[in-house]
Amino acid sequence: MGDLGDKITAAFGSVPQVSALDDDMRTYVVELATSMLEDATEHGSTPADVKDELKEAIAPMLEEFEVPEDAVESLCTTLSKLLVSGDEEIEDDGKDYVVQLRDIRLGFGARMLLHKTDLILERNHRYGLVGENGIGKTTLLTRVVKGDIRGWPTHLKCVYVQHEVLAEASETVIHWAHTHLAYHLPEAVE
Repeated sequence: MGDLGDKITAAFGSVPQVSALDDDMRTYVVELATSMLEDATEHGSTPADVKDELKEAIAPMLEEFEVPEDAVESLCTTLSKLLVSGDEEIEDDGKDYVVQLRDIRLGFGARMLLHKTDLILERNHRYGLVGENGIGKTTLLTRVVKGDIRGWPTHLKCVYVQHEVLAEASETVIHWAHTHLAYHLPEAVE
């Protein structure tokens, strides 16, 4: 995890309720904080902004494990002072990627949905998302549509069509989207 990860792990270890979390959740929260600090450094965020962002991201998870609010506040203050540089280059393989995110993490409440996951989408390819009920497919797609994934390209426009949508059997998804959504797909998609 590196020097920053070790410092963050030590900061989390100083809060007994966080130390008591199960290994996966503790690792997730530490990696989330590491990722946020690296991102904040890259974007020139202030420690005060980082503290607020950390609190917003990790407080709900820690509250579910009964970590007191003052302990979360103290932890976020300590973490916000650990801003470092984190410019990790992704090697260019010559492919035309629309999305190229490395080592992302995604949680919902106290549940970790993605852990150290690469999300790489190549232009002009089609992708499907398959998984058991309750595993987080809808949560992932909802976060993609909102652009609520660290590093998600802001220029992308995403539309999520709920699977409960009623349409004629002969109607294509593209046709339905053109006629029913406020956001219209570009003609090149057809």
